[in-house]
Parts: sequence; C-alpha cells; structure tokens
Amino acid sequence: MYLFKLPAVGEGLAEAEIVRVLVQAGDWIEEYAPFCEIQTDKAVVEVPSPVSGKISKLCITAGDKVPIGTVLAHIETAQVNKELADKEQVLDRAVAEKKQIDRSVKEPISLAHDNVLAMPAVRKHARALGIDLKQVTGSGKNGRILLDDLEQLKAPAPATVLPTERQKEQALTGIRRIIAEKMTHSYTTIPHVTMVDEVDVEELIKIRKIYQEKYRTAAFKMTYLPFFIKSVICALQAYPEFNASIDVDKKLVTLKDGYHIGIAAATQQGVVVPVLHNAQNFGVGELAKTIASKTAAARAGKLSLQDQTGGTFTISSLGPQGPQFFTPLINYPEVAILGIGRMIKKPVVYQEEVAIRTTCYLSLSFDHRLIDGDLATKFLVKLKKQLEEPVLLVLEE
Repeated sequence: MYLFKLPAVGEGLAEAEIVRVLVQAGDWIEEYAPFCEIQTDKAVVEVPSPVSGKISKLCITAGDKVPIGTVLAHIETAQVNKELADKEQVLDRAVAEKKQIDRSVKEPISLAHDNVLAMPAVRKHARALGIDLKQVTGSGKNGRILLDDLEQLKAPAPATVLPTERQKEQALTGIRRIIAEKMTHSYTTIPHVTMVDEVDVEELIKIRKIYQEKYRTAAFKMTYLPFFIKSVICALQAYPEFNASIDVDKKLVTLKDGYHIGIAAATQQGVVVPVLHNAQNFGVGELAKTIASKTAAARAGKLSLQDQTGGTFTISSLGPQGPQFFTPLINYPEVAILGIGRMIKKPVVYQEEVAIRTTCYLSLSFDHRLIDGDLATKFLVKLKKQLEEPVLLVLEE
C-alpha cells in the first residue's frame, strides 16, 4: 500500500487548498495522471499521481486546506490486476447508480389515506381549509366525512408570521482566500504610508498616439501602462531602496538586481499579479505585447507559478473607469506599490496661464520601516519628470 502525500509544489509553501479531486475511491490511476488540483498562494496547480495503482482510500475532499506531507490517498500498487480493478470500478459505479435511481423513484401513493372515509373533493377542500381529517367525525354513512362537516370545523386563519432575515454564507476559498490572507498579512505587518501627487500627461498622450499608429496592425493594444512601467524603472534605478525587501527579524535589507514589475490584473476570481521579469530590457512595444499576453493568461486562469513570483515592485491601475486616486496595499514582501488614477481633463495653471490639460494622480504606498517621506518625495519627483517628458523614455525605440 502506497501512502500518497501532498508534495511541496512551491518554494516556502506550507499548505495548500484542495480545489478539485479528479478521482474516486476504487478508481485505477496511472503514474503521472492528474490526481487533484490545489490552490497555492499563487496559482491553481495540478498534482499528478506518483505511482500506478488502485485508489483504495481517498483522504481528501474539495475545499480541504491541508499541510504539505498530508496523506491524500492510499494506493494499492503491488500485485494489482488492472483489468480486475477496472471491472470492480464499473460494477461499483453501476451499483451506486442503481441505488441513486432507486432513491429517486417515489413510493406508490396509498389510496387508504389512513383509513379516513372521504371523497376526493372533500379531501381537497379540507387541505384548502387547513383541516386534519383525522380529527373530524363524519356524519355520513359509516362515518364518512361530508362537506357540511368541514364547514362546521373551519380551521382558524393562521397567524401572520413576519419573515426573518436570512443571511447568505459562502466558503472563503481559492484565489479569494489567498487574497484575503495576503492583504491581511501586508496590512498588519507593514506600516503603510501613501503619498499622492498629480502629473500632467498631455505629452504622454501625444507619444502614445505615435505608438498606437506604429502598432496599429498588432494583435495587442497599446495602452499607457508600458510608459508608466518604463518611468517607474527609471525612478527605481535612481532610488534602489524601492526595489528591495526587508527582513526585520534578520535585520537585513536586500536590494534586488533586476526590475521585476508586477501588474495587478482583475479576474473573475479576484486580483492576480503577473510579473514582467527583467522589464528594464523591454522596449515599449515588447512591454505592451507581454502585458497583453500575461493579463489574458491571468483572466483565463493559466498563469504559471513562475509568472507570479519574484516581483520587486507592483503597479496597480484601475483604468479609465476607476477613481482619481486610491491607496493601494503593498504586495508583500515588496516595499512599495504605485497606484495610477483615472486621467481627467481640467483647468490648470500651465506656463503662467489657465489651460485645459489632462492630468492624473499617482498614489505611492511605501513601507515606512525602510523608506522615509523625503525619499518617497524624491522618487515621485523623478517619476513625474519622466512622465511629463516621455520622449526621454523612448529614445531607444
């Protein structure tokens, strides 16, 4: 008998949630065949069977949250005849289906009606009046109950019962549970501070139109996000404390070599964060193509663990329908996150005159254990300069 235990499927993973069990007790499973799906802190991962054999005992169900090393199933691997196991499986399922069918067949309706003598019309009228015929003495022949007997025993109108409030409850599972745990950990561990500034994006709009024309036949859409990513990387290169992680227990600060930018993407299950690894090596067009590819994979639930790990800085944009600014929570163990607000046209003072310009707010949340307000101010000033003079971002293109 082989005890199949939950393997370690990710670095540092202590437990996982069972999303779906793909087999039943009594099934025959081949080595490497899918056994179940689990939700890690990053993605849904398929767990294969390590051996071939018959599943004699299944120890998990969907929704279970189990530690690494938990026994998932008992699998008979020695001296097992596959053909016999298949036949037993078919037989077991046939018996189960027959029982299900038997349970679904209604029992014959008794015509005796508990030995109460009454015509069908009388019974129907009694149900309408709420009268129990067992409590009625019939005045007809042999004690048969008549309609007149019912009229004399009309049941009182039922008391009005006010509806009680019903609360709908559902299990916190899957990506939603992971988000809840990560956000709680981030909020309770990191002393967040958010700094907000406004940036003029008129020149950025012009540059983006040039790139829209350049890539008009491409399969991807040229959004503003690639330009924000390149601006962020310039600011990270100037102030590396924002591209870092901190371990207070070990009293260590780690400055990261690469610029691995996470982009928050909304899905039906919740927000996931695909990571653009070494984004400093990408041009605007390549960034736009990669963003489109990874966000599509995120919404389809097809991101790999590698696609969601190793981020050093995250950007969150709620799009043209979003708010003007918000206070994003840091994606632990990173030390900062940038929120991009909705672009709007409004009157501003531009070159000593009032003019209609397009602006947006930048919300920079940072870990106050590592970053002070002065450094955050310098980071935002650098970021703002890059966005207001975007031609500097695309010289290599």
